[in-house]
Amino acid sequence: GMGTTLTLAFVDEASKLHVFQVGDSRLYLFRDDKLEQLTHDHTLVADLKEQGKITDEEAFVHPQRNILLQALGVEETVKADFFSFRLQEGDRLLLCSDGLSDMLRAAEISRIIGCADPEQAADKLLEQSLDNGGRDNVSLILIDLTTQGEESCNG
Repeated sequence: GMGTTLTLAFVDEASKLHVFQVGDSRLYLFRDDKLEQLTHDHTLVADLKEQGKITDEEAFVHPQRNILLQALGVEETVKADFFSFRLQEGDRLLLCSDGLSDMLRAAEISRIIGCADPEQAADKLLEQSLDNGGRDNVSLILIDLTTQGEESCNG
């Protein structure tokens, strides 16, 4: 009964992002100081939230938030999400496991990746998710599509 989740992202030469996703590993876009979750969690709690039965806050602390409805390796076939998205100069992408997204609210993620260079931001995301309880493995990749250097912050 063990399975795994996967979020795969490929950026082509035309700055188009192609995504394959199964489970609750996530892809976020940070653009113009706004964080947006591009992927959809294949979980019981995500479905409850979409149906309006629970709020975002209730979903974040729900005791069944890790019950997967889709995963790789459990069934012979799986229904994956595929989509493409046009990227822009200055975008940042965050791919992460639920070990990070279960420990940090969107506002925390946004604050961290919005004010630091990619390496500092990745380190801070890991550190903060562990400081917040780190109940699961934390995996993350932060991709910065900015060609010019930006100010970093120490927060």
